[in-house]
Amino acid sequence: MLLIVQKYGGSSVATTELILNVAKRVKKKVEEGNELVVIVSAQGKTTDNLLNLAKSINTNPSKREIDMLISTGEQQSSALLAITLEKIGVDAISLTGEQAGIFASNSHGNAKILSINTKRIGKELEYGKVVVIAGFQGINENGDISTLGRGGSDTTAVSVAAAIKADKCEIYSDVDGIYTADPRIVESAVKLEQISYDEMLELASMGAKVLHNRAVEVAKNNNVTLMSGSSFNDVEGTYVKHIESIDTNNIKGITGYRNIDVVTLENFEDNVSKLYEILGKNNITTDMIHFINKSVIFSIKKNDRNDVEHLINQNFKNAKIKIFEDYAKLSIVGLGLMSNSKVIAEVFKTLEENKVKVYFVNTSELKISMVIDKDNLDRITNLLHERLVK
Repeated sequence: MLLIVQKYGGSSVATTELILNVAKRVKKKVEEGNELVVIVSAQGKTTDNLLNLAKSINTNPSKREIDMLISTGEQQSSALLAITLEKIGVDAISLTGEQAGIFASNSHGNAKILSINTKRIGKELEYGKVVVIAGFQGINENGDISTLGRGGSDTTAVSVAAAIKADKCEIYSDVDGIYTADPRIVESAVKLEQISYDEMLELASMGAKVLHNRAVEVAKNNNVTLMSGSSFNDVEGTYVKHIESIDTNNIKGITGYRNIDVVTLENFEDNVSKLYEILGKNNITTDMIHFINKSVIFSIKKNDRNDVEHLINQNFKNAKIKIFEDYAKLSIVGLGLMSNSKVIAEVFKTLEENKVKVYFVNTSELKISMVIDKDNLDRITNLLHERLVK
């Protein structure tokens, strides 16, 4: 008998018919003799619809009230799945984040899980029930709901798996595993059987959308074996785990992120540490940072543009800010990349032959990332995949 945590994304529970499909999958695992804890996201576009509803009433609602509102999406999904499981003969109970003992920080909209009291989950499992938990949420020290931000249900699932010492954590969506590139862009993309935590962290943080990097980080820190698969078929997914022996010549993925802006700060006379501190406090990640005389140049995600502009003008009065649009970030991921001169040479040879201008480059033992023009992203991703992925 295994103790398994499963997570189903919004596309997997978007309709009552799909919820029935999930319930049948859960029932099959139970009939095989396993104990199950299931984490669910909100159905389909529920979260977006709730946000739009709130903003149709008040264009600047408080973050606390937004969390109260959007957390109901996951609660709806969890109750509907528990009701469906009951209908097909599986004893189940749905729990909110608070009822499941999930304690989170006070940062509404982007909270972190601080701890999990597993007493209630353990008790319901002892009663022979499938425990269905609303993802994406916890209770904070004020007794209020805090939502966990992007990838919050993935993070909930992995954190619960770590807390209850589950044998594995299965993350289900509409994608049947981790590919060497986005198969919608690269037809020859290959599904991986397994990938290391570190390689998956790089792919997730560089734009791959199958698993969120916070969830992978929690899995790595707690040695939780992950499996990423599809709820729409029975094909085995990709395992993310600690791997002792890795082929250091193997490229595990080429991924791109299209919505990149480049920020230039001229006449910057402050400490860069202050810049990082201010941006970090506001949950803004920077990348590809360069220094030229008294200028600082770095890349950001496009949706952070307004916040960055406001923070720079507020905190660095003498700096002149310019923001340039229509860039993309391309990343090649695999252990030992910087030690592999053949791969590096092939990357830049391909870029030069195809007249792709590279604005910034960032390298590590696990990745090569670069900022290029957005219009070149799909074309060069295909070319590099053809040359590098065996």
